[in-house]
Amino acid sequence: MDRIEAVFRRVESILDELLEQAGEPLRVAGLRVDDHSGRTYHYKNDYLFWSHAFGKDWPVGLERARVTVCLDYAEPMRLEEPPRVRLSWRAELLQQGQTSSVDERGESLLSLDDLQRRGIGAAVVEAVAEGAARLPP
Repeated sequence: MDRIEAVFRRVESILDELLEQAGEPLRVAGLRVDDHSGRTYHYKNDYLFWSHAFGKDWPVGLERARVTVCLDYAEPMRLEEPPRVRLSWRAELLQQGQTSSVDERGESLLSLDDLQRRGIGAAVVEAVAEGAARLPP
């Protein structure tokens, strides 16, 4: 294992532990969790990445409101940089067969230290609330 992979594996382990700790707050918030990680090298993965999507949707009249939050961490490009996790969210108002009538997005970079202090559950629930605030009730 090279140094870059070793750093990735250390951060991956921390993120997995944080995700496990966040299980109850995510369930209480009614969020589904999808793992989109690429944790092994193979013909489709030139680099390793940890990626989870958290989603919630609900009816709004004849439309559906949806908020999706993603947390992403990829193999570091430079070993001297502290690990950062990308948090992005998307809020949509959808009607079957049509483009979204509302499509808002937001993104931020979180240090691993900050994410450890706040917890994945708190960061994700806060991002869902931020996205939901852009949608009709």
